[in-house]
Amino acid sequence: MATPAASTSTAEPIPSALRQAVGFRHYRRFLSQIRLLGQCGFGGLAFGLAVLIRDHLPDIRGPMNWPTAAACGAILVGSIVAARLSPAPALGRAPRELTVVPTSTIAVLIALFFFRSIGTAVSRPTVLLFALFATAALVLWDGLDRYLLPRAALVRNLVLVGGEGEAMAREFAAGPWKIAAHLRGEDVAGQDAPAVLDRLRRLLREQPIDEILVASSIWEAGPEARELFRGVSELCEQTGVRLHVHAQWLSGYRQVHVDYLGDNPIVTFSFSVASPWLLAIKRAADLGISAVLLLGLSPVLAILALLVRLDSPGPPLFSQIRCGLRGRLFRIYKFRSMVADAEQRRAALAAANEMSGPVFKLARDPRITRVGRWLRKTSLDELPQLWNVLRGEMSLVGPRPPLPEEVQKYHLDSFHRLAMKPGMTGLWQVSGRSAIRDFTTWLKLDAQYIREWSLWLDCKILVRTVGVLARMNGQ
Repeated sequence: MATPAASTSTAEPIPSALRQAVGFRHYRRFLSQIRLLGQCGFGGLAFGLAVLIRDHLPDIRGPMNWPTAAACGAILVGSIVAARLSPAPALGRAPRELTVVPTSTIAVLIALFFFRSIGTAVSRPTVLLFALFATAALVLWDGLDRYLLPRAALVRNLVLVGGEGEAMAREFAAGPWKIAAHLRGEDVAGQDAPAVLDRLRRLLREQPIDEILVASSIWEAGPEARELFRGVSELCEQTGVRLHVHAQWLSGYRQVHVDYLGDNPIVTFSFSVASPWLLAIKRAADLGISAVLLLGLSPVLAILALLVRLDSPGPPLFSQIRCGLRGRLFRIYKFRSMVADAEQRRAALAAANEMSGPVFKLARDPRITRVGRWLRKTSLDELPQLWNVLRGEMSLVGPRPPLPEEVQKYHLDSFHRLAMKPGMTGLWQVSGRSAIRDFTTWLKLDAQYIREWSLWLDCKILVRTVGVLARMNGQ
């Protein structure tokens, strides 16, 4: 039986503007941290040189004050941020630091002009000296970053098992990896596991191999794929070689991490960011904001409750069982915007439903009262849900909580919208709200929110919610 051929792959260099999108993510993150430390370090050297020179200038008296140091720090931070946001310059053009540092300096000097009456005066000669030295220092660091850092990393030899090769080679061209050998997918598929493992053993003896990447195509090798993967794993464990597994079928998950249950390694896949610290911050914000709003708006809540009670007979609050996180049942509270027997009359209106899928929406619902229509337009009927947020059943931002009977009609792929705690507002509300009549679009917006969730995304949705409420287009 023939031994699968090993082929050496040489990839063309990838332009620097494209390198941020390829290569291992942890390596890109490491480079980004190194660049940030280098920029801060060289900026600190520029500040020290500016202070050293200022002491020898005529008419400069007195010690360095903190406003001057703060102004220099603002110039450095602004320059680093601007340099990261600006596109990479074309070959032969001047470094971008020659533009961003003077621009940041001008912005800081303008701000100091408007606030010159506050606090201690700033030493303008020191600021200008720092801007000059910072420009030179950051240009020098940019050259080191471009030409020395990529050559300083130790080249790691990698063996690719399976896969097409060319696409993977382009990915590895963005980092210190060299594909020492490639056991192509068609070769692996045509061999039994022991033959492939023998070839790998010979490669490990013949040349220094640092890492092995198993492509997802080896699972097409048939029943021997499991034996092959186990053998590669054991071989890497014996030799200390780092093992990578290309798990293309897991690309739908947002986060993958390894934990230990006792001494047993456990691989965890998360549909959304599952950081307990971020979730704790989100909960703390929900708790604090809901408590403040409930206390501050208590007179408004009392007036609204009175208006609802005077407009139509029945209790001022409406409560209903909804599904929360992972389908947990809880009782939601709203100001009553419909007649008291609205739930009993819903079945008669089912044929007029304007939403596709297991959701009931009716723009001109005859059950809505006069005050209720105004409450819905202004979304003030949702304010009692602050109590649900305070209790931890809901969040300020998240997917809307569905009814249990709606969840019973869900397809299995619709349950992902229950993966996060429901919210008073969310991506659906600020992306069209009642104008969205397609349940599939609603699901896509909820899935997008869960996949891309961050504290910053919550802040943006809350800000956009203010604009939506100001337009008073609720139904």
